Amino acid sequence: GAESGAEAFSDESLERLPPGAMVLLRSRALALRLWAAQLAYGARPDVLVVATPLLGDGRTAMGLLRAEPAVQGLMRDISIDGHAGEQSLTVVADLRPLELELDPGYAKRLISHMVADHLWLRFFPQPLGASDRRAAASTLRSRVAGLVDKADPRTLAVVKARLRDHATALATLGDRTEAIALLGDLEQLAGADLFVVELM
Repeated sequence: GAESGAEAFSDESLERLPPGAMVLLRSRALALRLWAAQLAYGARPDVLVVATPLLGDGRTAMGLLRAEPAVQGLMRDISIDGHAGEQSLTVVADLRPLELELDPGYAKRLISHMVADHLWLRFFPQPLGASDRRAAASTLRSRVAGLVDKADPRTLAVVKARLRDHATALATLGDRTEAIALLGDLEQLAGADLFVVELM
């Protein structure tokens, strides 16, 4: 049911993250869902959830700077360019595990720092190799299969969006086999999805 789907989602998106992780989200709705899990159930209070659309709010920005002063550069990048840059992401990733949603503004070089980690992309301070991405994509596919069985429609929509992120990142970096495997999974979930057709 919806309740077990919500639990499975919370497990993959929050509970299994590394200690002290920061999750950088473009989606306000997704951030609200993670904050609700933290507030209502006390889930992972050590994880810092950041919604980039809310960074323009003064109180939100000040609260975030108090929690993690290293986000100053990241906030500056987002206010100027609309998305975080390689240097500001690296500064944060040097201090704590950094998980994120893919941003259309990210350049190929920046995406080369990322691998699949549960539903998110994990950003590392240094670029990673194809073998790292291959192993991470394989793990992601097995995790998503378990999550989909329990997912309610809202959770399924989030899972589809995350698979799109991962497939796009892999395709951008030329990891064709892994991208196609993820697109196959997405096609099973989404049917005749225009995104799948275009990326194929």
